[in-house]
Amino acid sequence: MSYYYEVFVHSLCLLKSSKQNNGTYKYRSSTITSIRNKAMVVDFDVLDDFTTQLMQKKANKWESIKIRKQLPITRQANLINTEVLKDSLIDTNIQELNGIFEKYLDANDQYKLFELIQTCIDKKISPSDIILTNILSMFAQTSNSDGIHKLHELCSVVNPEFLKLNSNFKHYLAETVWLKGNISKAIEMFEDTYKENHYLRRRIRLMLKYLLYEAVSKRSEAVLVNLVHFTERLAKNYNDYYLMKCLWQVCFLSEWFSDQEIAFDLLEKNSNLRRAVINQIPCVVSISLKYHKIDAVYRLLEILLKYEMKLQSSIILVALFDYRFKQGDLRSCCEIVKWSTQYKIMLPSIQHEKFLKLLLREEPVSHKQKQMPSPVYELRF
Repeated sequence: MSYYYEVFVHSLCLLKSSKQNNGTYKYRSSTITSIRNKAMVVDFDVLDDFTTQLMQKKANKWESIKIRKQLPITRQANLINTEVLKDSLIDTNIQELNGIFEKYLDANDQYKLFELIQTCIDKKISPSDIILTNILSMFAQTSNSDGIHKLHELCSVVNPEFLKLNSNFKHYLAETVWLKGNISKAIEMFEDTYKENHYLRRRIRLMLKYLLYEAVSKRSEAVLVNLVHFTERLAKNYNDYYLMKCLWQVCFLSEWFSDQEIAFDLLEKNSNLRRAVINQIPCVVSISLKYHKIDAVYRLLEILLKYEMKLQSSIILVALFDYRFKQGDLRSCCEIVKWSTQYKIMLPSIQHEKFLKLLLREEPVSHKQKQMPSPVYELRF
């Protein structure tokens, strides 16, 4: 019991000094907490957006397939009367034309969009660039390469500048190739477009952000190696770590140990990546602890300590402390408080308050805790 009493006295002293002095300790504690909360809000928003878009893409694709299978007669009955449409488009302005396209975009009716595009080719008219972009995105996400080629035909006649600006829609075709399973070829197409067209780099990054998850989840070692090499080339040649950061997060949160090893290897080899993932650390740690992936969190903490990233280490310690506190694990909470003091990584005062409440409320937990061996740091929590 003297062991817990020693840590108890230390925490009590820290609390007393933090309440008497509004200087460095309180400032650092509040800074840690605010940075952690802000980063978690940002990254959970990104994660929610990521999940929502993936679910929406799958729902749209399934709905489109279901309609094609279940309602073939209805679809045939509602086909566009091409001759009538040609006559109606004679005096149509671009706003009205946009409205017609938007109607079929909202209905996810690619057949009618295809027919409408053909009519526009015949009449040598085109909707706005925004509408063209939305149609291209729909065709790419549903692997409709014929639709993309049809838009290429339209723009080559009516809107060549848009075609040139978008590299002949090569990145959209790359997405269709990716979704059809030829990821190596798709990476080559994406990389060529990225190299040639600075204007499209942001869009390519966003497209690949959502494709990476599906690719990693398919558990192909060859595909994962190609993705790692691809992100490394972007980082080396263009100082672009965005996709490497996305790949790191997907691999870190993977259920598979081999994927997690790739994430740690990327982190060890790339100092710029370690800086790039700072805002993602609270998010991935929170998700990992939610699913009790303690070993991955310990390993991440060891790497951050190795490179003296103490602020990020303190964020992980806070998350680990709260995780153990919810379990009522007095021994682990005590080890975290003692360990943080030993290595001069400050915990916010609220964690010391929680520790004191736990110590006063419960007896020490007697069961053995799993230890993570480390050549430098002894993590016993």
